[in-house]
Amino acid sequence: MKKIKLIVLLVFFGLFTIIRAQCRLSEIKAFYYTPINGLDSINHGKVKISIFNAGDMSDWDGEIEYGIKGFTPNTNSGTTDSIHFNEENTSEDIFISNLEHDAIYDLYICNEYIGEFQDARELLKIQMDFEFKNNKLYYIPMYGNTFSDSVYGKNIINAGTLITENDESFLSENHIGAFTIHDLTVLREEIPFRISFDRRRFGTSVYLTIICQTDGTIWPLIPFYYNSVTVPASSNQWMNYEFNEPVDNYQINSNNSNYDLTEMGRFLFRFIPTISGGWGNSYLDNIIIEPDGLNEEICAGEGAWIYGNLETEEGIYLDTIFNSMGVLDSVVVTTLEFHPPLYVEEVSPDVFMATGNWDNYSWRSCVNDSIVELGSNFSPSEDGYYYVIASDNNCADTTECFTYGNPDIGIDENESFVIKIYPNPVNDIVNIDLGDVSATQIVLSDIQGKRLKTIQIEAGKSLYMLNVDKFRVGLYFVEIFFHGERIKTERLIIK
Repeated sequence: MKKIKLIVLLVFFGLFTIIRAQCRLSEIKAFYYTPINGLDSINHGKVKISIFNAGDMSDWDGEIEYGIKGFTPNTNSGTTDSIHFNEENTSEDIFISNLEHDAIYDLYICNEYIGEFQDARELLKIQMDFEFKNNKLYYIPMYGNTFSDSVYGKNIINAGTLITENDESFLSENHIGAFTIHDLTVLREEIPFRISFDRRRFGTSVYLTIICQTDGTIWPLIPFYYNSVTVPASSNQWMNYEFNEPVDNYQINSNNSNYDLTEMGRFLFRFIPTISGGWGNSYLDNIIIEPDGLNEEICAGEGAWIYGNLETEEGIYLDTIFNSMGVLDSVVVTTLEFHPPLYVEEVSPDVFMATGNWDNYSWRSCVNDSIVELGSNFSPSEDGYYYVIASDNNCADTTECFTYGNPDIGIDENESFVIKIYPNPVNDIVNIDLGDVSATQIVLSDIQGKRLKTIQIEAGKSLYMLNVDKFRVGLYFVEIFFHGERIKTERLIIK
């Protein structure tokens, strides 16, 4: 009898260990923060990543791995860490302090890619809609005003500040009162900008006070730019407010003894009730602060012609226009950014949308690579496994496969093994390690599906080297075949 009890206990313990060890990626939300003053070199290389246990599993562990963008996980080329949760609706913070400044890193949780991050830097713009999906990493470019000594300030995203109603998420002012935006180029360089946000309020009107801090402290406020406008009560309805600020409205306080150009450029938002005790219920959404001009996106490593020059770096570019008398007439502005990571978002049960601002979108079947629809939105006509390729001139990006409905045809073979491709990105020789996979061909193809190189698999050999230095910079695919049937596809970036 004791033996039976012992066996039962061991089985129970084993099951408990398996359940506890499960990585519930579908049940987490991830955010990352950078130090308050991104222009001070002492804050370079630092990031705080916050993982929220948003599901109903109270006790579980997860593995984290990050590395320079394009690295291959599980190849000892990244840095690993772990998270542990023993309670629902809690968060785990991971502090990183040895990043390469200005480098972009990929983050994997439970061996699945969830996004990219980088250390403190001056921002070109801010766009926050607070619609945070599971399995994605988000940068939070603002922090709550506090007297805390933390170099990251106070997190503004938590259970009290993030409100969700009817599948829509937004920020509660009642739990914040004021928050500060990270360093912005438009303020430091005095470039015309616009501020736009949606606000819902039940109660009295308020004064929106926008102050730019210049001394790196939370308090007292020492502004070089100050604006205060009345935002009327909106009867608990969402209303949009927009303000365009020309350079003439910038007011530099030269009498400020703490004035420092290297620390200039942070907005403080304060909503002050027009009457005492008149806060009511106030919420914010769709906050946008950006240069007042054109926007253009390119792939990293590519270039764009702006005002007669080929530009390859992110930035805000200006050009002056003179009238026929040779007098300055106006200044035009173009913001150049790299494409953000490509994701597929579910707009409704039958409609999917690809993120970003690309020229072309091609939705394809994961089973046979056939094109099923073009455009940024996709409405599947039948159950299946799909992915999207987004392209812009000679560069492109692609997503992992996602499932729609209950397809009869499985693609388990795509998930049952892992092949290693390194280095990735690559500029000359790439290694392809098949491990124990049974395959007959390795094919390198471009984003149009054109086969560029084919390698026949030799018996007993699993590691192959492929020279790609003759190919143009961009996105390619490494396809693994077994007797004519494609069983695995991996992305390869040639730089």
